[in-house]
Amino acid sequence: MSADNGGISVKNASLNLTAGTHNGGIALDHASGKIDVQAQNGGISLKDCGGDVKVNVQNGGLDLQLGSTWEGAGLQAHTHNGGMVVQLPNNMRSGVEISTSQHTALVCQDNACAGTDRTWDDDRKVLRVGNGTTVIHASTENGGVVVKRRGAGRI
Repeated sequence: MSADNGGISVKNASLNLTAGTHNGGIALDHASGKIDVQAQNGGISLKDCGGDVKVNVQNGGLDLQLGSTWEGAGLQAHTHNGGMVVQLPNNMRSGVEISTSQHTALVCQDNACAGTDRTWDDDRKVLRVGNGTTVIHASTENGGVVVKRRGAGRI
């Protein structure tokens, strides 16, 4: 599935999906399955998804609203030249790794990063959340990161 100068939206579906947009965004809401989505010059948002999901954004943002447990193989999400917002529930059980390049901001709001493992070195900032096996990997290059609690208000 593809779209030029427009977006793609999938809601309440279990499917195998390969999709891409140019100058448009992609929204996945309660979607699961084997999913591979890419957006150029547009953002991607995921809300309560699961399965084997791969997300790549070029020149756009990434918004991840995560449930307490990721059901499925995992999430690999990356944005280049775009920011990322990761919204975590209070009872995060799946392991989450959030990383960004050293020269960009990583901001924690609403006590979302309390009790997390943080690694800052010369190249990367890495934040690990949750108690389970790390199945969610989210990263950005050249974009800031905001980590917050779900339902905690606007950015």
